[in-house]
Amino acid sequence: MRVVDGGTGQERIFPAPHPFGAEVFDFSPAGIYLAAGSEAGEVGLWLLDPQSGTERLVTSEKIVAAVGNGKAWLSQLTSSQVGSTADTLIQLDLATGSKTVWIHRDTPTVNLI
Repeated sequence: MRVVDGGTGQERIFPAPHPFGAEVFDFSPAGIYLAAGSEAGEVGLWLLDPQSGTERLVTSEKIVAAVGNGKAWLSQLTSSQVGSTADTLIQLDLATGSKTVWIHRDTPTVNLI
């Protein structure tokens, strides 16, 4: 992983962080939030410290739909009657860890745009 400071051009190179096949979901004062971009990658949301390269698992939930403004949205299947697509979006407060059902539909598919 390469982290470049846009203002100074300073570049830091770290070993490949978790999750495997990660995409950047958010740059925040807390760090860089990473999650797998598909079912094939590791599950969970990770926070990478761009100064030290250390990382920590924020949640082992899958599938991360979005991260921003101190929240993460998790796309989940809560009913076996709707097939294999998500029917619920859970909002995760990154500061407290509390989860709230943001939206649920008895029929698939629920997507965050």
